[in-house]
Amino acid sequence: MQPRRLILVAGAEEWLDAQFSTQFTSNLSQSLAIFCHDTQAGLPHLNADIFPFSKAKNALGQEWQTILFDCRKALHLEALAIASGTLLAGGTLYLWINDWESFQSERDLDSLRWADGIIQSCPHFRKIFQDTVKNAGFPLFTQPQAIPFYPVQSADIEPLPLGPTVEQEGLLNKIKTHPMQRFILTAKRGRGKSALAGFLAELLLKEDPQQLLLTAANKKAVQKLQQFCHLPIPFCAPDALLENLDAIRQQRKWLFIDEAAMLPLPMLQTLCSAFEKVLCTTTIESYEGTGQGFSLKFMQSTAKNFHALSLDTPLRWQQNDPIEKFIEDLLLVAPNSLNKPQNSNSTYRFLRQVQLDKNTDLTDFYQLLKLAHYRTTPLDLRRLLDAPRQQFFAGYDEGNRLQSGIWGLEEGDMHDEALLVAIRRGERRPNGNLVAQLLLQNHLDLRAGQLRSVRISRIAVHPALQNQGLGQKLLTAFQQQLLEKGNIDYLSVSFGYDEKLAYFWHKAGFQLVYLSHQQTASSGCYSAVGVLPLTPAGEAFCKSLINNFQRNFALSHYPLENQLRRSQSEDLVLSKKHMALTDIDKTALADFAYAHRPFITSLPALIRLLKQYPQHLPLVKDFLHDKKSYLKPSARQWLKQCRQDVALILNDF
Repeated sequence: MQPRRLILVAGAEEWLDAQFSTQFTSNLSQSLAIFCHDTQAGLPHLNADIFPFSKAKNALGQEWQTILFDCRKALHLEALAIASGTLLAGGTLYLWINDWESFQSERDLDSLRWADGIIQSCPHFRKIFQDTVKNAGFPLFTQPQAIPFYPVQSADIEPLPLGPTVEQEGLLNKIKTHPMQRFILTAKRGRGKSALAGFLAELLLKEDPQQLLLTAANKKAVQKLQQFCHLPIPFCAPDALLENLDAIRQQRKWLFIDEAAMLPLPMLQTLCSAFEKVLCTTTIESYEGTGQGFSLKFMQSTAKNFHALSLDTPLRWQQNDPIEKFIEDLLLVAPNSLNKPQNSNSTYRFLRQVQLDKNTDLTDFYQLLKLAHYRTTPLDLRRLLDAPRQQFFAGYDEGNRLQSGIWGLEEGDMHDEALLVAIRRGERRPNGNLVAQLLLQNHLDLRAGQLRSVRISRIAVHPALQNQGLGQKLLTAFQQQLLEKGNIDYLSVSFGYDEKLAYFWHKAGFQLVYLSHQQTASSGCYSAVGVLPLTPAGEAFCKSLINNFQRNFALSHYPLENQLRRSQSEDLVLSKKHMALTDIDKTALADFAYAHRPFITSLPALIRLLKQYPQHLPLVKDFLHDKKSYLKPSARQWLKQCRQDVALILNDF
């Protein structure tokens, strides 16, 4: 097996195009893939498969002998990790840049994804990138040098194995004989995880063609698994499986879940508990960002009765592959690098973003996030290093070992009243200020955007110290230091609602002011927002939000209404129906009738209006009897008519 190579090339498009054209226009036996920003064409006349960064996941399950990764406009870390995993042994990955000397100061279009829609330079991450390249010793070729090419010979390409390797055979025997019959298989990319699942699927299907079902978030990605099974594997998408779960689990003994970490944890919990025998496979430490955090979270909350399996030997490339090492260094994959802290007297301090450019602070803080949040991704790393308006607060034990951390994002401080009104009316949705905009749209209070707030994006406690009260102590210290500064009016937090998390935030003093009506795709939970005031202005604002939330609660038809009533403290009066039509209701109705305020957000005001005009709002009345009415194919016309009905009433006010 030949080693894989990485080469940097810097120069104009005509220079690189001419040299690649010589190699790949006529040589159809050499496979080439090009990854580039969505605004780039990717040298379309070449015999190449072209993947915009936003579609990079479509490359999963495929392989190429040569890959050109275009970094001139953007350095998309997830796409780079995906591309590197699709390069064959003996292949070459070319990273195309503008200029090595100006690399750190160049504006990066990738910042549009995580810097509140602002195109900016990314000096902290790009410095780490350059340092990692230098440490790896990868060569750089600049215009007008000749670019070296290394065609992969057919003899260098490893054929698909006819059967399992020694390591895979050992795991297959363990699966066949283990009494538990519930497994989670983790491995880095290129270790033969899909092959093992394919071999096992064939064994099971030969015994009984009806006993196995495969599910995955990305059906295209399971093609690799199918290559190692000579029988067709029945497949069902996760959402369709959930809809027909009772019937399907009566027919199937085994459920295979490929790339389990890509599914929301509540969905994964439901699927795993429904079947007698389960095999979950998932990649660790790759573009998804999953690692020990997923394994810990999964084993703690879902699979205490699961048996953990792993594959370690790479099959697609050599052991100690330099490209794999390079990507792991960029993703800050440092196994066991975070020293185990003690639950001793804690000291707390803010970290500046420039400090996170230093290896120890950066690695420790990011490793803590990955341990505590299994869906931490490379996008978080880019945001952490270079996004504006962030705050980092950390707790350390007496040995200066990291115990806990808060990652906060500054929001608000918006004073363009025309913009704020447009956000309130649903006409504008600028990037950033996620919770501030959400509160403004739902509570119609311009102070949501005007006051300064910090949204707690992540709070993390080392797994060895969880459930010992350190999270509450960290929050208390964070609040106290912000109070002393006096320039933040309130704290906010957005989280996937469950009773345990709701209790944690309520205990810390946060009051619930928002709950979504639909589950989020990423978590499978309903989104909730809590607020905590820090200044007198923040106190008045948060009190207004809480009163408005409680006033509207009984008329909002939340899916989690009964659960929320049980979990809240007795001082929250959530059952009383406030039916008086107020000025704030009239604003909500006007924004609904004449702008783009959503129906479900406007529902409490619409119900109050219906009480006064029972004959004028038939569609609202229909919805209260059948909540699926506005989800039908004619929903757009239904909503338009509903807005017109409200407008006719408002014209008479």
